[in-house]
Parts: sequence; structure tokens; C-alpha cells
Amino acid sequence: ANAMHKLRELALFDLFSSSRDLWATYSDRILPAAARYVSRDWDDWRSWEGRTPQQSFAAMELERVEDTNAPPYQMGNRSLGGTGLIKDQSQCPFRAFAIRRLNARAPDEGSFGFDSRDRGGFAHEALSIVWRELKTQQALEAYPPLQLRFLVQDAVRTAVRTRNKGPLHEQLSLAEMDRLQEVILDWLEVERERKRSFEVKDTEQKRTLDIAGLHLEIRIDRIDRLKSGKCLLIDYKSGETKSANLNGARPNEPQLLAYAAAMREDVDGVFFAQLKPRDAQLVGYARE
Repeated sequence: ANAMHKLRELALFDLFSSSRDLWATYSDRILPAAARYVSRDWDDWRSWEGRTPQQSFAAMELERVEDTNAPPYQMGNRSLGGTGLIKDQSQCPFRAFAIRRLNARAPDEGSFGFDSRDRGGFAHEALSIVWRELKTQQALEAYPPLQLRFLVQDAVRTAVRTRNKGPLHEQLSLAEMDRLQEVILDWLEVERERKRSFEVKDTEQKRTLDIAGLHLEIRIDRIDRLKSGKCLLIDYKSGETKSANLNGARPNEPQLLAYAAAMREDVDGVFFAQLKPRDAQLVGYARE
């Protein structure tokens, strides 16, 4: 403690000795250790009276163009965004028009840590690794609990990568690994309790879907093969969701329905996997 106090004193001394005239501002109260360096004998603040950077540049004359026609949509071209395009059209035709035709985009949310897309990507990759090892519900049921924890731990460690070197990102990565490990273990308990035995046939499978002149490239999170030979589709969701999102003429979350259309075979069920801490569950519909 004494050593740290001495280091702080030296740092303050170096700071206030760095210039003959040093101006600083503070709010409410000054740090007691810094107060002894402050002179009470000071003139009024001398503000800059020259031109500001903005005043130093001449304003450009703007050109006004009236444009009421959106770029035409070319039928048959590869459509960007996969089923996101269908979702935008389902929720609001103008939203689809603005995003897909006018290329309007909201700025990405700033984050010092991992944002929702990062976390979703980590979960997808870790679960893909886990199921490549387990393959079936029967194997999951037979897996010793401690070994299962080690399997999940290794999968999460592989999936969560530090984007930048440095102590902050290392700590964030460790915290995310701990969080995701518990989320996946909770989710595997849901998988263990499923009534119909299954085999995980494919994960992150790429397919194409041609619908109303649109050629969409999609990626199905998971395809399970049931004992009956039929398949069941699962889409991983990090947040809360509900089966009502699949209902109606314009469903809020139409991607699972698009995946089912792309399968070109009997689909027994479509489900969201809600990977929510302490509330993991399957949400959706099945024929049986």
C-alpha cells in the first residue's frame, strides 16, 4: 500500500512539473493529493479568439436532385441476406424496400466487449463442435457428466476467440467462456429430455431456396433425423422467443418456415432453441 501511494505521489509530481504553466479543470472537488500543487493566484481563463476549424473552410454548395425511383430489382440475381430478406418483407414492406433496394443500414452498435452477433456466433460454433462429437441423443444420455463438462469446455474455448490482444479482452473472453459453458450445459439437459430419440444429421448446412424469383442462400443451424426417418429443424436463438413468432400470414420469424421449404422432404417439426441463461427451452411446433 505504501509503495502504491509513493508511486501515485511521483506520478502527480511528474504531471504538475511537466510545464511552467499548466491549466486544468475539475468538477466539484479536486483530488486532495493534487490540491497542494494548485495555485490560488491565477488570472482569468484566456480563451481562444481566433478562427475555429469550421470557420477556416468555405462551405460547399450542395446539389439538389429529385429522385423518386428506386433501383429496379433484377429477378434471378443472387439475393444478399438469406432469409433476412423474407423477414424484412414479412414485418414491413417498406423496411424491405429501404434495406434491400436502397441499401439503408443502421450504424453498428459500439461495444468494448462482445456484441450479440459475437455471442451468437460463439454459441453456434461451440454447439456444432459438441454435436460433431455426440451425434445422437443416446450418446448424450450415456456421456459421463464430468466428461460432458470437459467436452463443452473445450468446444467453448475453441469457439471464443479474443479479437484483440490485451488484458481487457482476455478477461472478457474468460467471462464469456464461463457464461457460454453454463448456457450450453443447461441446453443439453433440454436435449436429454426430448421424448423422441434423434440423431444430429447436419449443423450449419448451406442450402439454396428459390421463391418468387428470389434466389436465396441460407444456412440451417441444425437438422435432426428422427427414428421415423423424418427430419426436424432447429434454429438457435440467444434471447427469448415464442412459438407465436411462426404464426400468421406475416410471421415475425419466418426463417424456419423458409428452411422447411428448402428441405424438399417431410419435416416433422420446426423449433427455436432458446439459449437463454437459466431458461433454456425448445419453442415451436411438431406434427407428433
